[in-house]
Amino acid sequence: MKHLTSLLLILISLSSSPSFAENIVTISGSGWLPYYGRELKNFGPIAELIKEAYSRSGYQVHFSQSPWARVLEEVKSGNIDGTGVAFYTEERAKHYLFSEHFMTSDYVFFKRKDKHIKWSKLQDLKGLRIGVVRGSSVSPEFDDANYLNKKDVVSDSRVMQMLGADRLDLIPADLISGIYLIREKYPELRDQIDYISEPKIQSHKVYIMFHKGVDKDKISAFNEGLAKMKADGTYDKILSKHQ
Repeated sequence: MKHLTSLLLILISLSSSPSFAENIVTISGSGWLPYYGRELKNFGPIAELIKEAYSRSGYQVHFSQSPWARVLEEVKSGNIDGTGVAFYTEERAKHYLFSEHFMTSDYVFFKRKDKHIKWSKLQDLKGLRIGVVRGSSVSPEFDDANYLNKKDVVSDSRVMQMLGADRLDLIPADLISGIYLIREKYPELRDQIDYISEPKIQSHKVYIMFHKGVDKDKISAFNEGLAKMKADGTYDKILSKHQ
């Protein structure tokens, strides 16, 4: 019993020591299917890319999921190291640090098929009910467009449901994510919802977004691991596996 107690004390000491903590990266995000989420295998392709990049430097990564507004606050306060599903904005750069980008995301408007909506500039959309995930960024111009009738919604899934129920006229969303949600989560909406392919709202680069006080080695380790993955083909293999 004495030996067991001693072993437990050693393990506790190791787990709370700076060297142990420094080898762990904590990453969170909202459910952004099919890219990231607890219901996806290994938390999805974004998590696999991040985990593999960090493994090149001996880091372990712990993933979690929360509503997006909470994720932003948790990262900003330093309770977690970062989020792996972030777009860069000048406003965010005041409060967060960014890795190298590792993916791109094309944003378009999804709409009901029975609504004949066309647009070339955002002013064309005045008066329409537009659902936006709380705390998200769509594009600099859209984010600043206070003349639009924007409705805050808690998640991508919820905003798609509201569009299907005709409680919204438009939602800005990643093209692949929107198609995935309709196909896999809400197949009953296939005949009700489509998207406006052109013009795109914005093509975003996707980054890990860290809190300002993060150990800078954690940013460097990811960037270096990502470069190695692209060079040896691992990056393409992970994305191909997830189609």
